Amino acid sequence: MSNQDCSIPNKKDHKRIFLLLNDGWGLGADDNQWIVYRKRSHRDQTKWQAVSFIASEKHILRRVLREKGIIVSPEANAALNALSDTFKEWLVSQKTS
Repeated sequence: MSNQDCSIPNKKDHKRIFLLLNDGWGLGADDNQWIVYRKRSHRDQTKWQAVSFIASEKHILRRVLREKGIIVSPEANAALNALSDTFKEWLVSQKTS
């Protein structure tokens, strides 16, 4: 799924969210950590709220997703499997690609 599928109105969030986990959850990052976002709708506005921050390893990210009860789509699961094992490794790969 692409970021266009996310319906992210805020350009700041659009840059940070790189993976739609399902209709209501996204995964983003900044220079320090992966960020789990939850989509919130209020009246006519949709906003993405950062709810968890993971700066360590992919298995911790997966644990956080499980603990929050997030059911990841098959496409997102494949993308998660392809992530580097640590945030730092992933960040380096993003800066070199």
